Amino acid sequence: MTEKEKKDKLFQLFSQKDHDAAIIAKQQDIFTIMDVKNAQELSDDFLYTNFYQKIIAYKKRVEEIQAKPNGQVGDALDFLKDSNKGNSDNYIYALKLIEDHLVPGWDEKSKEKFQTGKSLIVEWVYFFLSYTNKSAPAINNIFKDMLLIELPATEFDKEKEEKNLMAKLIYNSFSVQKVYPFYDKVNIELGDKWKKEIFGFTKKSYALCQFIEIEMFADKVEMNYCFQEYFSYKKSMLEFFKRHGIDEVEPLTIYILKNPENSKDFKFEPVGDVEDEISEWIKDIKKTQFISSVYKMMPNQEFRDTIQLAGSKIGKWRQTILDKYLKNLKAPLVD
Repeated sequence: MTEKEKKDKLFQLFSQKDHDAAIIAKQQDIFTIMDVKNAQELSDDFLYTNFYQKIIAYKKRVEEIQAKPNGQVGDALDFLKDSNKGNSDNYIYALKLIEDHLVPGWDEKSKEKFQTGKSLIVEWVYFFLSYTNKSAPAINNIFKDMLLIELPATEFDKEKEEKNLMAKLIYNSFSVQKVYPFYDKVNIELGDKWKKEIFGFTKKSYALCQFIEIEMFADKVEMNYCFQEYFSYKKSMLEFFKRHGIDEVEPLTIYILKNPENSKDFKFEPVGDVEDEISEWIKDIKKTQFISSVYKMMPNQEFRDTIQLAGSKIGKWRQTILDKYLKNLKAPLVD
């Protein structure tokens, strides 16, 4: 029996209203679950005692929330957020207690707000990583030395002609910090499937990070997927802010540029029939407070330091949005 299977069976006992009576009645079953012979061995089992203490503490917190006449949704989401740090199993058990003991007593509006908050905590990603594969061979060759320090040579040789490995390096570097983005690792097929998958994630991303190359501006709007990702993210975040009364913030966009060393000569002018539609995007790139040039990130430690700084900014931004959403739920449960 796996550790998760053991916890699931124990949770059924520990979560009961009179858990002590349930434990006594099912003691032999517990011995079997934990593969021990007697009560002494059970009390010495770290997994058992630690999990018991955790679930009893969780039950107490739920009871404290239940005793409050107002702000239950916000308090429940605070509890869920705390339980989701570092261990997904903890989140599952906290959610089960909330759904069993708190949610049934809420009105439909409160239930909807809880579902939105749960999605923010568990389903939303830190940011959406947007990039193009149009110049994959060239970009990989330019940064070959950097890439070969961070990626296996076999991986570089296998993917250098088709995949933008700088995007992969950016993804890996953020993930080391546990700042996890949405990254299209499997090259989702373009068309309707792309729209469904990609737009779904742009609407559940706290921020947008784009690896900017001039090739991103070469297509018309309807075929410019990087622009579509930017527009979808910005639009959905502004709508989310308005819908949930989140003010004094703007969607967070971070840009990492691949630009010539003589960056003053690099122009963000779209190629083709896209001037009007993409002007907002280009203005955003130019005015952003966090533009970093990869050419200035040498050696690799500078690249890591820059990504760490960006990751810290995204992490704080995620916390800001969560705090603002939860703050609005601390009021009485009335329309």
